Amino acid sequence: MICYEIKEKLQAVSEEEAAGWEGNLAAVVPFGDIEKCSILEGAESQVLMRLKDARFCKAEVYPDMIVGALSVPRKEYSQAYDRAAFCIRDKRIVFLDDTGFISGILEQMSEGRSWRHVSMGHFFYSFLERLIEEDVAFLDELENQIDDMEEKALDARLSRSSHQPMEIMKKAFALHRYYAQLAEIGSKMQENQNGFFHEDAGRMFQIFNDRCGRLAEEAQMLREYALEVREIYQTQIEVRQNRSMAVLTVVTTIFMPLSLIAGWYGMNFVYMPETQWRYSYPIICVICLIIVSISFWILKKKKFF
Repeated sequence: MICYEIKEKLQAVSEEEAAGWEGNLAAVVPFGDIEKCSILEGAESQVLMRLKDARFCKAEVYPDMIVGALSVPRKEYSQAYDRAAFCIRDKRIVFLDDTGFISGILEQMSEGRSWRHVSMGHFFYSFLERLIEEDVAFLDELENQIDDMEEKALDARLSRSSHQPMEIMKKAFALHRYYAQLAEIGSKMQENQNGFFHEDAGRMFQIFNDRCGRLAEEAQMLREYALEVREIYQTQIEVRQNRSMAVLTVVTTIFMPLSLIAGWYGMNFVYMPETQWRYSYPIICVICLIIVSISFWILKKKKFF
C-alpha cells in the first residue's frame, strides 16, 4: 500500500502512520490486499470488490461514501485500458489498482502539483484533470494521422498501415464514451450530496465537466472525419478493382478468338486439308494479327482504355 498526506503538496507517509491518520489522506491498494487494508472498512471492501472488473467509468454515491470505477483508454493505437476503483470518505480517498497506473499519477502529482487551498475536492479535481491532461495532444496526433491517410487516399497511394481509419474510428469512439463517463463522474462530484467537498469544489468540477464535454465533441468530430476517410479508401479500392476488371476484360476479349482458333486446329483431325498446305501456318498468323488489331481498335473506340 502506498499512502500520501494531502497537504500543499502530496507527501508520502508510511502504512503504519496512515492507519491512524486524522488529516486528508490518499492511498493506493492492490485489489488483492483489499481485505487486509487497515484504512478500509468491511462495507467499503465489499462495494469496491464489485468494481474490480468494471468496463467503464462511473461513480456511486452512498450516504457515508462515494465509490467509483475508472476505465481509462491508453494513449496509443490499441483498445487497451487501465482500470482502477476509488472510494472517497470525509478525509480520505483510497484507490484500488493492480497495474501501477494510479501510483504513477500520484507520484507525478507529488513532484509537480501544489495547492493553495488544501481540501479533498481540490485533490480529486487535480487527479481527474491529470487523467485528461495529455488528451488534447493525443487527439491532435489522431487528427494528423487522419489527414495523412486522407492525402494518401486522394492521391491513390493506399497502404496497409496499422493505423487505418477503422481503428481510429474505434479509438475515437472509445475516447468519446470515456469523456462522457468522466463528465458524469464530475457531475456527481459537483452535486456534493455527502458534503465531502468544500463549497468552491463545485465550480472546479464544473470546469472539469466543460472540458470533458469539449474533448467528447472533438473525439466525435474525429470519428466522423475518420468515417469520411474510410469512405474515400473504399472508393479508391473499388476504382482499383474496376481497373483490374477492365484489364482482364480487354485481355479476354482480345485473345478469346485466338483461343478459339488454337482450340479448333488443336483437335488434330486427319481430314483438315489446310493443315497440309505449306502456307497455312503464315496465313493463320496473319489472320490472328488481323483479329488482334481489329479487337484492339474496337476496344479503343469504345474507350475501354
